[in-house]
Amino acid sequence: IACCLCGHTELHGFTGQEKNAYRFIAQKLNDTLPELMLSVEPNTTCTPQSAAIWWLTEQSDSPSDQVLVTQYALAVLFVSWNGLYWKNNSRWLTTYPFCSWEGITCSGNNEIVVEEIVLYEQNLTGTIPADMPELFPSLRVLDLSRNELVGSVPQMLPPNVSDIGLANNMLGGSLPASWSNLTE
Repeated sequence: IACCLCGHTELHGFTGQEKNAYRFIAQKLNDTLPELMLSVEPNTTCTPQSAAIWWLTEQSDSPSDQVLVTQYALAVLFVSWNGLYWKNNSRWLTTYPFCSWEGITCSGNNEIVVEEIVLYEQNLTGTIPADMPELFPSLRVLDLSRNELVGSVPQMLPPNVSDIGLANNMLGGSLPASWSNLTE
């Protein structure tokens, strides 16, 4: 995953066992969240999605389906927003529980449901993934203010988002009508 963050466009040297692990995880993600429509064939192109799956193949535990999807989703964000260069990426993509990662607040049984992502002024770069609604269905707060995000304002948000901060980025486009119930 670090190779993808350092400007490489391809990953090389995977064993048959690692490729099988990739297939297994991609299929499990597809079974749990079919909207993702991930290819189960190992992808060596450095996309946030493929880098996240490769990272998951390196983890030693066998998490529940919900934990696997959440780990995948957060890894996609980390790669999408160039996490190695954040001001504080404390605990991200480590063996610490993801609910203890910088800017992440969880709830639910065993605290496995991400409810808040607050990465205010963290030097995020890149675009906001279009699949945020599928990846974070329980998200209530999304604060990405004062970063260097580019691209269009997302047209869809996770269904439970009631508070969003996107100010002081380089996002374009108009705010969708569906955002009328949000707080500033």
